[in-house]
Formats: sequence, structure tokens, C-alpha cells
Amino acid sequence: MARIVIVLMVSLIFLLNRIDSARILGIFPHPSHSHQIFFHSLTSELSRRGHELVIFTPKVTNDTSLVNFTEISLVEAYAAGWKEIVNYSSYRELWVFFDACYRAGVLFSESILSHPEMEKILNPQSDKKFDLILIQIFYVDALHALSSILNVPMIGLTSLAPIGIHHHTMGNPPLLSYIPDVMGGQPVNMNFWQRIINIYCYGRQIFEFNFIHLKKQERVLKKYFGNNAPDIRDVSKNISLLLASTQYPIYHPRPDMPSVKLIGGLRFYKSTPREKMSPRLQNILDNAKEGFIYFSLGSNVKLSQLSEENRNVFVHVLAELPYKVIWKCDLDDLPIKAKNIFLEKWVPQQDILAHSNILLFLYQGGQQSTEEAINNGVPLVGFPVFSDQRSNVNNVVSLGIGQKIELSSMTKESMKKTVLEVIQNPRYKKNVIELRNYINDRMNHPMEEAIWWTEYVIRHKGAPALRNRYQDVPWYQMEGLDILIFFIILLYALLYSMYLVTRCIISKIFLRARSSRNLDRNWKSD
Repeated sequence: MARIVIVLMVSLIFLLNRIDSARILGIFPHPSHSHQIFFHSLTSELSRRGHELVIFTPKVTNDTSLVNFTEISLVEAYAAGWKEIVNYSSYRELWVFFDACYRAGVLFSESILSHPEMEKILNPQSDKKFDLILIQIFYVDALHALSSILNVPMIGLTSLAPIGIHHHTMGNPPLLSYIPDVMGGQPVNMNFWQRIINIYCYGRQIFEFNFIHLKKQERVLKKYFGNNAPDIRDVSKNISLLLASTQYPIYHPRPDMPSVKLIGGLRFYKSTPREKMSPRLQNILDNAKEGFIYFSLGSNVKLSQLSEENRNVFVHVLAELPYKVIWKCDLDDLPIKAKNIFLEKWVPQQDILAHSNILLFLYQGGQQSTEEAINNGVPLVGFPVFSDQRSNVNNVVSLGIGQKIELSSMTKESMKKTVLEVIQNPRYKKNVIELRNYINDRMNHPMEEAIWWTEYVIRHKGAPALRNRYQDVPWYQMEGLDILIFFIILLYALLYSMYLVTRCIISKIFLRARSSRNLDRNWKSD
């Protein structure tokens, strides 16, 4: 009898879980390791809470601890095209980077829509239905059409702070007069000319998005869905919510729409697994009694792709410092012998930043690395290369937790002086610890917020209450361009009218003067 009761209870629990669980389709196209860590942190926790997930990703984790968690690899789909696009060190010119984004967006969209597993999902006869789509919003608008085609609500995710296209898509006010565009890289306190550049950068992004990028994505959409394809300018209107991996005050405090939620620090959740440190590396760090420096340009920027001059400055300065240096890079050896420098191909970054002997983190300015350093109370020196990195490092400087060095003007003297300043001046360490305490003082953990909002969208089948009506108007109305053009035309008409009136008055004056002179001449002749 007791066995029957136990079986019934287990069955009841199973049924309740089935009722409360949802089937979620995840699409995270970008191969960047740091981006994928953020996405996997959320999806793995959703799996632990009883949801079933099917994930398209170029970074398969093979996490055997997760049940009802299927990962579909995109590595083979990207094999040829991605190598032709990626060269991050060449993207210092912003518009070269965006051009690469447009090309990558076509590669990602085509690779996923043509994937055999996606074809099974799109098959009208398929019995596998989904309750939600989670998708990385980064120039893959053709994939946004899956929300309409599958009749499923969609949540967008970004591992960056919201950039121009995110504000544009979600109807968020850009507020360019005092908030720097994330991709523009202007300083926090902009002067007049920097504000002009800031507006130009945002405006050009939106122009290229609508007239270059969407045209490319439209061709992809029609290639796979023909006349049944939804309008490319409407597909993003189905995005119910944007979850962004950033938080105040790292992200400029600003009025965001209710459909934009900041969940930075999400991956620092208690259940998120962490890589283990090797005994060799652990021993080096434990014995660095004078302290150590950690140097990494992230998973995308390769040291071998930087100029020889930059590489030589890094090597010679670090070799001269009285500290051990853990250097994650793609080189096998250094041009000089340095007993204090230890080269590593890959390291468990969070464990290194959490070590009590760390003094400083030298990095490229990535969003995830910035959060990890702050979470562990580590001062920073940033060498921004591309994308949002310049804005992130500018924020670091404005918050008083580090300094910036431009690769284009870096010298041995400037680098050494900056590194020693941040290590030896206690204000940087004090500021970063205060900032960490400030950020961590919140009602709920970011993971709990992300899970709650995800399930909220599922429960309400798209969360229409959060919808911003500006998402339904044409893009030029959203940006107020029609009003701007109206006033430009009005001003032109006013100035032209004034010109005609003035010209008419002047002509009459000259005519009268000429007539008067003629009368005087005639009178004298008489």
C-alpha cells in the first residue's frame, strides 16, 4: 500500500512539473565564448527548473547534468563562411565592424534556417511545439520571423549593454544629447563636438540598419519562405522583452521602456558551474606573495593580430614589473625571456579574478570581463579594440576603478606609468570594492529576475501589457525624422519667403531710386 502511495505521489509531482514546464527554443548564433557563457547560464537554469530546451549554438557544452536539454551544434554550418568574416583586430574602424556584422548576420540566418533540425521544427507536420523563443538580438532579423511563423512569443537577449539597434527595435529613447551610444565610444561627459559625433554614430547605425542590413535579411527571409514570408520590417515587433547583460551604474542610468530588463551579473548565480583551475596554475598564484597581474584580451582578439609595436610594448613592460603575470594569449613563446610571465592558452577567468593575490586585470574592455572584475573587486586597465569595448572602458574610468590606454598611442613609458598608478594608488581598489557592494545590494538576484520575466512572457503569451506602442509605428516616426524634416522644410520655406520679400523690397527701392534719378535728369534738361 505504501509503495502505491509513493508511486502516485511521484506521478503527481511529475504531472505537475509537466504542466508547469514549457518547451523553449533557444537561438544564440554568435560564436564568441563570452557571449555564449551568458546565454548558457540562463538556459541551464531554466532547464534545472523543469523547462525543456532545444538550443542552436556554435558552442556546445555537453553538460550531462541537464535533462531535457538538447544542443544543436552550428560549428559545421559556420565552417567556411565564418573564417572569411572574423578578424577582430581589423575592426577598430567602427563602420568596418558593422559591415562585418551585416555579413555575419546573413551567414548566421542562412545557416540556422537551412539546418536540418530547424527544417524539422518548421515542418507543418511536426508535433513538437514551443511555448517561447529565446534569441540573441544581433543583426539576425530574418530569424525574428520564427515568432510569427511558429506563432510563439519571443524574448531577445543581448550579452552587451543595449546598443543602437536594441533601442530602435524596442522603441527605447536613445537620449543622445547626454548618453553616449554604446558603439560610438564617446566619453561619459561629452563636449559639444562629441555630442555631434554621438548623434552621427547613432543616426548612421539606424540608417544602415534599415537600408543595408534589413535588405540583406529580407533576401534571406524570402529565400526560405517565399511569398509566405512576413515583412522584414515587422518581424521584430513580435519581441516581447529584451534581457540585457548589464546593470547600473556600469550602464548609464537612463529611462528604459518596461520591456527592457537589465540582468547583468546573472552568471554569478550559485548554481552556475565554474571551470576548475589546474594545480600548476593554482600553485603559481598561491606563491605570488608580491601579488600578480592577469592579462587577457578576451576570446576574440588575438595578440598575434595586433601590430608588432603593440606586442613589443606589452612584453617589455610586463617583463620589467616586479609582479608575476598570468597572460592568456595565443602565442607559444615570447621574443624575450621573462621569468615573471606565464603564458596560458586558456584559463578559468573567474577563479583567477577571485584569487586573493591578484592586483590588476589588464583587458580589452569586454562587457563580461568588466562585470567579472567588479564582482571580484579587481581594478582594471583597458586597451579597447572594437565594438562596445571603448564605451565599457570609458565607464571604468568615469567610475574611478581603472584607466584606459589607446593602442594607437601606447608607449612603454605610458603603459608602465598607468599600470603602476592603478596598482599602487589605493583609491582604485577602494572604488571597485564600493562599486561591487553597491551593485550587489539589490532585492533579487539577476538570475531570479531573468527567470521570473521569462516565465511571465510564457504565462501571458507574449506580455502585451509591456508592449511599447512605438514598436508599431514606422521607424522614421520612432526616431522623429518626419517631424525633423517637416521643421527643416518649414524653416527653408520661411527663409526662402524672407529672401523673396527682401528681394522684392530691395528691387522696389532700386526702381524708385532709378525713377527719381530719371525725373531729376529730365527736370534739369528742361
